[in-house]
Amino acid sequence: MKAKKTAIVTALLGIGVGAAGSVQAAPLQEVVQQTLTGNPEVSVAGNERLARDQQIQQARAGYYPTVDLNAGYGWEWTDSPTTRSANPPPGDGDEDLTRKETSLELRQMLFDGFATRSEVARQKARTASAAHVVSETAEKIALRTTEVNLELLKQQQLLALAEENLQAHKRIFDQIERRSQTGVSRMADLDQITGRLALAESNLVASRNNVTEADANYRRVVGDGPSDLSRPAEPGAALPATVDDAVAIALANHPTLKSAQADVDSAVAQHEASKHAFYPRFDLELARTWNDDLDGVPGRNEDAQAMIRMRWNLFNGQADSARKEETAHLINEAKDISANAMRQA
Repeated sequence: MKAKKTAIVTALLGIGVGAAGSVQAAPLQEVVQQTLTGNPEVSVAGNERLARDQQIQQARAGYYPTVDLNAGYGWEWTDSPTTRSANPPPGDGDEDLTRKETSLELRQMLFDGFATRSEVARQKARTASAAHVVSETAEKIALRTTEVNLELLKQQQLLALAEENLQAHKRIFDQIERRSQTGVSRMADLDQITGRLALAESNLVASRNNVTEADANYRRVVGDGPSDLSRPAEPGAALPATVDDAVAIALANHPTLKSAQADVDSAVAQHEASKHAFYPRFDLELARTWNDDLDGVPGRNEDAQAMIRMRWNLFNGQADSARKEETAHLINEAKDISANAMRQA
């Protein structure tokens, strides 16, 4: 099961990893891949996707028959016209028996107002939405990984510059100090370089703190410490030529938009499923019973049935109508969420 989950999650992350690899050097791509493989947020989204796969199977179960075996064994006391006629006065008129029951029942749905079909469609849409959420999560984590990687590289480079700057100020300070001691330079020059040296030392301390913070952010996102970081290649031609091109790509491929549209499809299917309550339901029922000593009558009692049964609720306090209206509003809600996601993209 773990191997299956890893394979599915990796497949769903293909868009995010591929996009990262197209614009980044190999080492950064490896860091992104490592992060996506072990990141808990991605794992949560992947498990949600796998769970919804099973919900599709649960919905499809409505197409298949159900088989129930029932059995019972115990004591029964009966006082009825049947027992009293069998035991007329001066008898007691009641009967104590050891009751034994066994039955086997099969029920096959023939028509349920399209409820099962609509539920399967709803669960498929929910699964598609979850798959797009996995891609969305992967892209966000990949972007965050790239950001912390570049930030750590930047802070390390700034630290190196701060160290060079401090060494340069120390050399200048030594030169001006010697010249001041010999009377060549003014004391004002020494005061000035002393202040600049102190500022360089302060900048070095701040830069070290920034590297420590960037390193902590890297470890929090990636889940491991940095090693052999290298600057990635610039995106270059991978970037869209214009803003309009970028918007068009986002509207066509953004996983958040695809997830929102799948949620709309799910809401529509849910609305269709709510209509099943206005139809009759037909089932084929086959039953076989093997009983002994029932209802105060000693002896074996067996029967078999093959029935087509119709069940149709005619009134239930308008709950079905309210449910239908509710799902209609949920469609509008899903559409508004999708429109908002489109605006953000």
